Amino acid sequence: MASLASCTVITLRMYINRKMWPIEEIKADVEMFKTLSGTRIETKLSFKGEVNDEQRDRLLKIANACPVHKILIGNIDINTNISV
Repeated sequence: MASLASCTVITLRMYINRKMWPIEEIKADVEMFKTLSGTRIETKLSFKGEVNDEQRDRLLKIANACPVHKILIGNIDINTNISV
């Protein structure tokens, strides 16, 4: 969850800086829940600074485009081995 939060904040910061928006701080709180159908991850973003509705919508799209988010929404197989 820390990787997802970090990647999201870094991705947003790069975009915000490029757009020169006056957003001083980005916070991402990420929680993971087990459900009957599998696993659910919830990310809550907050910003310190002026963010209008149009910017908020764009930032949500950018947050969902971070590389870790893209990996987590795909099919993942994890194989663990011990090398000798």
